[in-house]
Amino acid sequence: MDDGAVGDSEGAPATTAGQFTLRRFRCRVNGTSMITDLEILRCAALLLKERTVENALLYAAGRAEEERKKGDALGHAVWLQIIDAINEMIRTERSNDEPLQ
Repeated sequence: MDDGAVGDSEGAPATTAGQFTLRRFRCRVNGTSMITDLEILRCAALLLKERTVENALLYAAGRAEEERKKGDALGHAVWLQIIDAINEMIRTERSNDEPLQ
């Protein structure tokens, strides 16, 4: 399955003509193409690098909504994970009993 997105040989995210795209790894689970946690973090980091925090979150939320409207549950879930990753990256406070990972 080729989703038309581009990236490096490691599957890193890339931008094409101003459009942020995902390249799903060829990892298969029950016949479904999956994206790894590392790829989620790379996508979130790239969005934060190219946009303001607010704009990155709005963009990711818009993409999640687009995927939901298309009926792509996996795409929707991926963009929700990217939103979670962005929020984790920008978080500045930790609780005292929270372990570092």
